[in-house]
Amino acid sequence: QVITLKWLNPVYWGFVLQSPEHSIIVFRGTQRTNEWINNVLVKQITNTNFSKFAFEGKVHQGFSTIYSTIAKQVVEAAQQLNKNRPVYITGHSLGASLATLAAMDLAIRVPELKPQLRLYTYAGPRVGNPEFAQAHSRLVPNHYRIVNLADGIPTAPPTTTGKLVFAHSGQPWAFVDYSGDLILGHFVSVYKKAIDAEQEQLLNRRT
Repeated sequence: QVITLKWLNPVYWGFVLQSPEHSIIVFRGTQRTNEWINNVLVKQITNTNFSKFAFEGKVHQGFSTIYSTIAKQVVEAAQQLNKNRPVYITGHSLGASLATLAAMDLAIRVPELKPQLRLYTYAGPRVGNPEFAQAHSRLVPNHYRIVNLADGIPTAPPTTTGKLVFAHSGQPWAFVDYSGDLILGHFVSVYKKAIDAEQEQLLNRRT
């Protein structure tokens, strides 16, 4: 069965901001029920059967479905940015997944912007298979992935789900804030508090 959900009040997906020093592309996390459905849609697709944006390897179908609805606007906005200034791409939770996809999409489709891309993701789940992760690290080398080790979301989807294999990309930085509740450990406020206190440390392994 296919469930189609229509919304009378669209919710923004993020912002593109510019200053004299740099530009920022930021994506929000999950807010609506249909987004949760896409979050748990653990299937993978390739660019050969899904060409609405550019990527290598295989990616999570739910995250790619969401990003495909805004990919055109993201690329158009990025093309207007100053190519000589750093472009910071960021997001929390689902927003981290969208930021990860957007960074690879821009590295491929707006190559003149590629040297300026700086990706910071927070509490992000795994987005694609090992081939995607390796290609992402090559195309977007300045990717810093921040996780709370007491937050369960970055451990999803599992590295192996049936015949599917998922892997993280980016340089892992981590902190621990355990409250006894996995959901509380995922809050943006928890991440902000830890980062303000400079609690995150570079991990020597993938998580």
